[in-house]
Amino acid sequence: MATSTAKVLVGTPDRVTGAVMYAPLGTALPTSPIVVPNVAFVDLGYISEDGVTFSEALNWEQIYDFGGDRVRTFMTRATFTLKWSFLETNDDALKASYDSTNITITAATASTGKYTAIKYNSVEPSPKAWLFHMQDTQLVDAPRKSRIVVTNGQVTERGDKQYTRSGAILWPVTLECYPDSSGNSAYQYFTDGDYS
Repeated sequence: MATSTAKVLVGTPDRVTGAVMYAPLGTALPTSPIVVPNVAFVDLGYISEDGVTFSEALNWEQIYDFGGDRVRTFMTRATFTLKWSFLETNDDALKASYDSTNITITAATASTGKYTAIKYNSVEPSPKAWLFHMQDTQLVDAPRKSRIVVTNGQVTERGDKQYTRSGAILWPVTLECYPDSSGNSAYQYFTDGDYS
């Protein structure tokens, strides 16, 4: 097979569609990288320059015979997670991180700006459907696109926040991906942007 630079993908965010989006569980999900998402999906704004990290943790056990030879290996656990940091401090990103029950928004008035309050407690963020969009803009007319679809994902970890004068406040999160009715925890779709 011949080498091709067209097969070297870059994971820049798709700013047109939105880099990270979420919707209520059960929302109709796209099954290609280019279908417009259901209107229920909310764009969560800018993500930090570290981007999105997709991790696969596969745990294996080995069985050995009396002579010490490995005779069988089997998987005992498979865990899939996505990690990123919200760069924007906006209401939707905070709701995604802390659940809407922990975010209180008071509208602006003639004398005050809008207030947003976060409650820190042990309330679990509710699971949601998630979309992650990347594109390689080298092909302007037909960009290469990639989409990760999580049918049932829950924020299970929130990283430390740093408040400094030298950088933006980041809101780091880890998303646990749960299997759907087909046993799949996530899906990924690509298009090479090469129209025939």
